[in-house]
Order: sequence, then structure tokens, then C-alpha cells
Amino acid sequence: MLAAGLSVYALYWTVRIVPAQIYRVSFLLISLVLTFILYPARSVSRGRVAALDWALAAVTVAVLAFPIFDFQEFVRRAATPTGLDIAFGAITTLLVLEATRRTVGWILPVTAVTFLLYGYYGPYFELIGMELFAHRGYTLARLVGTLYMTLEGIFGVPLNVAATYIVLFTIFGAMLQYSGAGQFFITWTMSAFGRSKSGAGPGRTVAMSGFLLGTVSGSGVATTVTLGAVAWPMLRRAGFSPEVGGGILSASGIGAIMAPP
Repeated sequence: MLAAGLSVYALYWTVRIVPAQIYRVSFLLISLVLTFILYPARSVSRGRVAALDWALAAVTVAVLAFPIFDFQEFVRRAATPTGLDIAFGAITTLLVLEATRRTVGWILPVTAVTFLLYGYYGPYFELIGMELFAHRGYTLARLVGTLYMTLEGIFGVPLNVAATYIVLFTIFGAMLQYSGAGQFFITWTMSAFGRSKSGAGPGRTVAMSGFLLGTVSGSGVATTVTLGAVAWPMLRRAGFSPEVGGGILSASGIGAIMAPP
């Protein structure tokens, strides 16, 4: 129900004006709640959500509802955040890192933490003989003000792309999948490459399907997301591993940006 509500909200954004900061904050709020519910910290019985995950979801609602209800004053305090702003901003950053760890593993959150520590402890690099990497450093207030209270940090370009383009093409991909339109692209390309005696037949089919979808979307990432929902089952049946199948889907989607118009 919550995921369906997020889809409806994304469609509502296309026909009604919603301030960018409010839309991105609310989109992230719902996305994080869904992440903590659907990607539990530990395995539990089917259909149950652990108390820890409910607690993280509740904290997410608290720290991200705050900038929505205090929007007018909140954006004005970005240069001089209060103690409550700093606390909520730090918690939000930790929640995003934890959600990232649950969904994609440790590499991305560890990289993000490394650069955050570098920004804070920059002046100390000179003390250990690494003058080349030293800088004056950023205070916690400035880090939080940028990450949590502007459109340059957590609510920057990546979230904007996810909330305005990727989510819409994900919905589009689901429509193609369940309406049978997506299978039409597969069937049409199979008629051209299905007789291939080599093992590359399914891969060629996916590449051509991505090209056709690219004529509609015009976006490599959106095409990859849309194509994945339709073409991955075929690749799996053909015996492709998840790694190889993911590579084929990614290459086909990104290559679709060459499709006219």
C-alpha cells in the first residue's frame, strides 16, 4: 500500500506543482520507510517486521517530517543550523547510510563515510605529513547544513533523478510488463534474432529491445530499469548468470541513448 502510494505521489507530481525540497524530502521519507520494512536488519519470520526496523522507520518519519512542516524557516537556517537541525541532520545521514548498506552493501556507505570524515578532519592531515591533502576543514554545522538543509547534499541531483525520472520509468516498465507491451518488443526482436545458433541470441534480443525502448524514453538509466523488468526473466531462462545478465541489461539500456529521435 505504501509503495502504491509512492507511485501515485510521483504521478501527482507530474500534474501539480510541488516545491522541489518538499517533494524530495517526502519522497526520501517514504523510500526509507519502505527500505527498512522490506530489507530487514536480520531474517525474521515471513510477513513480520522486527521491532528495530519499525523503530528506524518511526525515526525516519520524525526527522524528515520536521523539514516539511517547518519548511519556510527551515530553508532559511541552512547557513546557521540550530542544535536540533544538526541532530536531525546527523540522524538522517546515518539512516541513509544504513538504508544504502542494506540495499547495495558496504562499499558505497564506507566510501561516503570516508569523504565525510575527510571533510571534517581535513586540517589534521598536515600534522601527519600529508600536506597535499590538508584543508581548513568543515564544521559539523556546515556539513549538516549542506547535506540536510539544502538541495546540494542528500536531496541533490541523484535523489532528484530518482524521484522525477527513474520512478516514472519504473512505473512505465511495470505497465509494459503486465500489459504485454514489453513482451511485444521481445517477440519482435526474437523474430529477427531468435534463429541465431550461437549463445548470443538472447543478448542480441535484449540489445535490440533496449534500442526500441530508447526511442521512447531517451534516457539510458530509465531504459535499463524498464528493460530489466521485462527482459531479465528471458535471460535467466537462457542460462545467463545474474552478473552477466546485469551487464547485458546495463549495456543495452545505456546504449539506447543512441536511439532516435
